[in-house]
Amino acid sequence: QWPGNIGMDEISLRIFLEIFEGRAEMVVRRWLLPTGSDRKSSFHMRLDASNGETAKVLTALGLQTNEDEFIAKIPILKGGRFFSADDVPEVILPTEVAAALKLTAKDIGTAKVSLLGEELTVVGILDEEQFRYIKDLNRKALFPIIPEEKAAGSESEESEAEGDDDSGVAYVDPSELVLLPVDVAFSLGATPYSVSIKFKDEAPLWD
Repeated sequence: QWPGNIGMDEISLRIFLEIFEGRAEMVVRRWLLPTGSDRKSSFHMRLDASNGETAKVLTALGLQTNEDEFIAKIPILKGGRFFSADDVPEVILPTEVAAALKLTAKDIGTAKVSLLGEELTVVGILDEEQFRYIKDLNRKALFPIIPEEKAAGSESEESEAEGDDDSGVAYVDPSELVLLPVDVAFSLGATPYSVSIKFKDEAPLWD
């Protein structure tokens, strides 16, 4: 993850994937952030359900299919499942968003929602309370970060860019995001923000 929580460029991501291909298990995570000029948290993306209900979310988190159990099992309520492929138009909704859209477990697999013009099938409802406890390999949360508006060149901005701690970092609440397959998120404009690389226990060190 780049210092200061800035987005990773696609060329750097491709280099990481080429270096570690066949050597380790990797997951890429993409964030679909608000497209306002300064990414203020007041900007939301609208979800339109096939039943006529609407809801708003701040971000979408793009995950690969092998994310499930890479660190921990993605907590999906009974009756749902994780994504079937990285490029299928599917979505997992947190419980609060599903409730706002008046969708329940019986609607999984048949209900559709539209996000930024893309029609997505609801395949699961996320237990966001359990999802809060999942930490990345660096012990940070998986949630996207909404950059706060700061004065350019301020002292706090510089310290955040140089450090690894989460001081001054505002994570999106899991009740205000949706999960998308990583390639679907990419097609909607999501950018890579982190790559996790996990070697097997018996893997030898490189020379």
